Amino acid sequence: MLADRALLDARRGSSPSVYLDLQRYHDEQRTGLSPFTQAVHACFALDEALNEIADEGGWRARQALYRRRTARVREGLAAVGIDPLLPAAESASMLTSFHLPAGVEYPPLHDQLKQAGFVIYAGQGHLAGGIFRIATMGDIADADLDRLVAEIGSAVGASH
Repeated sequence: MLADRALLDARRGSSPSVYLDLQRYHDEQRTGLSPFTQAVHACFALDEALNEIADEGGWRARQALYRRRTARVREGLAAVGIDPLLPAAESASMLTSFHLPAGVEYPPLHDQLKQAGFVIYAGQGHLAGGIFRIATMGDIADADLDRLVAEIGSAVGASH
């Protein structure tokens, strides 16, 4: 057993996913069955992702990389007059929300950036129409971030 049984019992029924329902796995494992055919490919992908993180210095190194990338984007967008929704200390390391400048709407900004090879995300709920979000995860070089900032600056400048 790789999990504390008391913790499994305490969290019974709280899994957000069938695949992550460890309590159900544990219960059915006792009968020699499985609740469904396992997603073996997902397990191999998770194993490889964990190996990659370890090879790069662990989760702290990964988080530091994301924070450096996010700081670069925040600084670049600040230079073109785009403010973040939250201060850096209150923001995630890999996904940052920015206010849409006055007169700029999300759909044309999204479309222009997509044509340039970038994907940004819309605000959700009551923030829809007022912000956009940028993720700094994945295989991203500093030059990519600089080009993203330049493209956003161009798109925002063109709309004013």
